[in-house]
Amino acid sequence: MTSSGSPLRTSVKLTVVVYKRVFPRCDKTDGKVLSRDLIHYVVPDVGVVVDYLEIFELRELQGVVFTQTACQGVQHSKGRRQYNRLRNLLKDPRHDCVLFANEFQEYSYCPREKGESQEKWQTR
Repeated sequence: MTSSGSPLRTSVKLTVVVYKRVFPRCDKTDGKVLSRDLIHYVVPDVGVVVDYLEIFELRELQGVVFTQTACQGVQHSKGRRQYNRLRNLLKDPRHDCVLFANEFQEYSYCPREKGESQEKWQTR
């Protein structure tokens, strides 16, 4: 079980339901997927997304998989303006990036330990 009480799953895809849960105000939820031509993917951690979001806005950078944890980290540490930039990046079809709901995936979810700071939990 996640901290929100949701059950963990072994198979989680980028679906309209998950996208709407993380970004409830987004109008465009057509299930964006990465190109099959990509041979490398970038999965930045919370600190990288928080500190270097402007780099991910470059169209030349392709194959970026933003985790739900990183998106929430941006929202909590940088505020609504940065969070909206990330949301717009994810829904813009010109950018080759997607959202992965890692907090609902059994193999990638790490429960927060008692007394652990949010920053330490998000970066381990």
